[in-house]
Amino acid sequence: MTMPYSPSRATFQGNGVATTFPFSFKVWSTDQLTVTVTTPDATYTEEDVTAQCAITLTESGGTVTYTRNGAPLPVGYTLAVSRNMPFVQEVDLVSASRFDPQVIEDALDQAAAERQQLREGLDRVVKVPATSSETPEDVVGDIYAARDNAAASATAANASATNAAASETAAAASASTASAKASEAVTSATNAATSKTDAATSASTA
Repeated sequence: MTMPYSPSRATFQGNGVATTFPFSFKVWSTDQLTVTVTTPDATYTEEDVTAQCAITLTESGGTVTYTRNGAPLPVGYTLAVSRNMPFVQEVDLVSASRFDPQVIEDALDQAAAERQQLREGLDRVVKVPATSSETPEDVVGDIYAARDNAAASATAANASATNAAASETAAAASASTASAKASEAVTSATNAATSKTDAATSASTA
């Protein structure tokens, strides 16, 4: 068979219903696959769940069956089925012996699959221009630093908003207290004026 290009990875989003996940790239045995699940929490943890899967292979792909704790993959989780070729060449051709064309073709196909696997991995890495003095590690470090600074700024902004809300509440409480005291003062002044009037009336009567 020929070996046209096919992606070496298939990803799926959990929906709380699906338990089977088809893939359309060829592997020759189930141990040439890795199945990983990424959790939806802030740590973005990736788990290798290959041993927990039932894998069925076809001529051009296959199907992975996986349940998480006995249930379909929940919403928010991501499952990836990836080629994991061993990068070995195990065909031993002996001089002056008969060559089985299928053996040779399988070896060539597996070599092509390994190159496709490498390409898929390289498509997900950080690349810098050929003339750049930065390394990919430098770029990743800058990205992580920017992420951490943004998270710190967001935390500080939330704290400021909370403090502002608390200050606003305290100011409203102070205004309410001041208003109540002003009302009390007005009442006291009114009472004093009434008492003064009563006293004046009493004096006139006497």
